[in-house]
Amino acid sequence: MTDPSGFSWLSKAFHKVGNWLKKNWRTVLAIAVAVVAWYVAPYIIAGFYGAAGIVTTPAVFQGAAGALAGAMAGAANAAISGGDMGDILRGALVGGIQGGISGGVLHQMQSGASTFADRAAHVAGHGILGGAANEAMGGKFQDGFLSAAAGAGAG
Repeated sequence: MTDPSGFSWLSKAFHKVGNWLKKNWRTVLAIAVAVVAWYVAPYIIAGFYGAAGIVTTPAVFQGAAGALAGAMAGAANAAISGGDMGDILRGALVGGIQGGISGGVLHQMQSGASTFADRAAHVAGHGILGGAANEAMGGKFQDGFLSAAAGAGAG
């Protein structure tokens, strides 16, 4: 019941995973950076607000944390993709704007979405924001719109 060559279904699976990671390491790293940014940004903003003695509303706090997380993820994604300093700054700017609007305005819309019209406005807002961000980064508005709207609709 053993394979004398040492190869089994498990080693084949590890080989396939390794090959997939070689092809997709940038995407995996970009996702990991975005997750870390999403997690640490609120702590950074809370520390800044606390040190500066700023008292704010939850919407402003969430918008600031979203902007920071978006900027961190956008800059890192551009760098991981091999972008130059201009690409990295554009990624930070677009990510920061998108994260700030998503974290502040659209997050508040979601928490108050009690009717179908409220929910539709929330999904459309994410779609428009995603389309504009995709266009700003050189992609198609429609692709960004559909992706962001689908994500907001599923959440």
